[in-house]
Amino acid sequence: MDEHVELTQWKTRFQEELQKVYSQAREREEIFFLTATHVLQLSKTELRMALFEKRALRSAQSRSFEYLLSELKNYKPIQYLLGETFFYNIHLKLDENVLIPRAETEELVHWILLEISSISRPRILDIGTGSGCIALSLKKQLPQSEIYAIDSSCGSIKCAQKNAHLHDLHVHFIQTDILKKFPENLPLFDVIVSNPPYVRPSEKDLMSKSVLKYEPETALFVTEEHPLIFYQKISTWSLSKLARQGALYFEINQYLSEEILDLLKKSGYKNPQLKNDMQDAARMVKAISPNF
Repeated sequence: MDEHVELTQWKTRFQEELQKVYSQAREREEIFFLTATHVLQLSKTELRMALFEKRALRSAQSRSFEYLLSELKNYKPIQYLLGETFFYNIHLKLDENVLIPRAETEELVHWILLEISSISRPRILDIGTGSGCIALSLKKQLPQSEIYAIDSSCGSIKCAQKNAHLHDLHVHFIQTDILKKFPENLPLFDVIVSNPPYVRPSEKDLMSKSVLKYEPETALFVTEEHPLIFYQKISTWSLSKLARQGALYFEINQYLSEEILDLLKKSGYKNPQLKNDMQDAARMVKAISPNF
C-alpha cells in the first residue's frame, strides 16, 4: 500500500484479514485499536478523531501496520507483538516468557481487594507471578501492603521486576520451583493467591492457536494424571503460612471446580467458596485458614 493510504482502510483490512484468526468482529476491532494507538502514538480519543478525519498515513507507519497484520495472521498475540498490555489499570511490559494476563484474573484481584479492605497493612504472597500482574496491581491499590511474589522462571522474575521498576512499586521477588521446594523463612500472610498452571492436555482443543503456538507451556499445562498438583502443594504448604483468619485464593480450571473444593475441604480449610467470572464460568475459589 502507498504512503497515502488512509487509516480507515487499515481498519477495514484488519476486520477482513483477521477473520480466520479472530472470529468476533469486536475482538478484531480491539486489536486494530491496540495496534493503531501503538503505531501512531495516539490516545483512543485521538485515534477516533483520526478515523473520522480519514487521516492519511506516512509510508513508515503503513509498513508498521503491514508487519503487525502479517504477524497477527500467523496467530501471534498482539500483546507480544507490542510488548505490552494493560491489567487492572496498570501498564505492563511483557514478553513470551510470561502468560498474557486475562480479564478473569483481573476479577480475582478485584475480589481480593473487596475482601481485605478492612486490613490496614496486609501481607500478601502471589505464587506463580508471571508478569507480576497480580502482585503489582494489589500493591498499586494497597500501598501499605507488604507483598511477596514467587515464580520458577528466571525470565518471569525479570519481567515482573521490570514492571515493578516501571511503576516504582516494591515487591519481594523470589525465584523458586515450589514443586521442589518452597522458600524458607517467610512470614505469615493474610492472603496467599495463585493462578497456577491448570490446563490438561485433553483440553487443548478448546484453546486458540495463538495461545498454543506462543504462550509458555509450563505456565499453562499440567499432566493428565496430576491436574491438581499445584493446588495440592500450595494448599498444604499454606496451612502453616496463613495468619489467623488468613485466606487462600486460587484461579481455577472451571472443569475441575468440584475437585478443588473437595481438596480444600479435606485439607481443613473453612468455608471454601466458589465464584463465577463474568462469562459465568467457575473460575475462582477462596478458602479460610483453619488457624484461629
